[in-house]
Amino acid sequence: MTLATFSKRTADSWVSVRTLCESRHPAAVLPSGKKPLLVKQLLEHLGGGDDNGLVLGKPISLTNADMALAIDLIAGKAGNRLPIVYVSAPSSNKHFVRIGNLSHKLAGMAHLVVEPSRSFSWRLRDQVNSENVYGGAVGIYWPDSGGRRSQFRRGDFSSINEMESAIEEEVRAALINRRPLDRCTFSSVDSAISRSEIEHYKKEGNKGFDEYAAHFDVELLAKDESLESAEREIARLKAEIREHERIRAMQGGVSFSVGQEADLYAGEILDVVLGAVQAEVGRAIQGTRRRHIVEAILESNKVVGMAPRSREKIKEALRDYRSLDKKTIAILEELGFVVEKGNHPRIVFQGDERYAFVLPGTGGDWRGGMNAASDLANLVF
Repeated sequence: MTLATFSKRTADSWVSVRTLCESRHPAAVLPSGKKPLLVKQLLEHLGGGDDNGLVLGKPISLTNADMALAIDLIAGKAGNRLPIVYVSAPSSNKHFVRIGNLSHKLAGMAHLVVEPSRSFSWRLRDQVNSENVYGGAVGIYWPDSGGRRSQFRRGDFSSINEMESAIEEEVRAALINRRPLDRCTFSSVDSAISRSEIEHYKKEGNKGFDEYAAHFDVELLAKDESLESAEREIARLKAEIREHERIRAMQGGVSFSVGQEADLYAGEILDVVLGAVQAEVGRAIQGTRRRHIVEAILESNKVVGMAPRSREKIKEALRDYRSLDKKTIAILEELGFVVEKGNHPRIVFQGDERYAFVLPGTGGDWRGGMNAASDLANLVF
């Protein structure tokens, strides 16, 4: 069943479309709700509309002049209602998702924002405390910190279709549990109808009804005041969430600064720190406070483990290396390397010149490829 409500005001108009799927049998397995056809029809016939400056229904391609907007979108301060699906610029010229296809999937549910370049991504990182996705990954950001943040990396999925479907499902599942606009609920519609009828009877001048309606006016005023109080509390809690998100804590309230460094891939800094803690276990004396602390940290924090998987991918890509073919380039770019072709191909990890590596123009034998893979993996992973 699909329910739709429409609210029109002087400044804007909103349509809320919600799909309900219920079963009369407790053992029945219900399918996941899908975006109703009505959403597509509304966008086609009425157009995308404006969500505080963001146009609905089509991709938003940022330019280098849109840094302020990107900062507000990541921080949830742009004033938009719908979530932001942010596609970061890849190391290569090819995105890990199909922009047109993903835009079609998300139309009416989220804004699809496309980053202009890797240099833009680096500059944005310094402005948002490294909370932006990068290297072609896709992130979901909610206005006013009103939902969980998620990110999707190509290496975590077997195909582009799987990655796009996972993004769509994440948005859909989150919207199901999101509080709708008060003005776009059936209770709001019923309230508007009741108010209209009350005003109608008041104009008729029925004295008895005026006294009767006065009691309802007092009750409605109390309800409105209670609602305003709840809204203020929600705003306060959202502000607290944003404040807590600025604190980069590992465990138990312990926080530290990483200076000018930031993750070049998911979980990088955490894994390096946990690796150092693991090494400390062997040095700490059994039964001492130091040993107990480092063991507790390791037991309470999960290693992300991107580095070992990436090392294996590099070895696989360069195992039989003879020259830089398209397959090898694709794997390297997927891992975050910028590939510069030439007689001696040069690759740079995540565009950071500190991690540049020169591959041989032609591989002499299998050992050359494996040696290059080992050196490269040690450099960045």
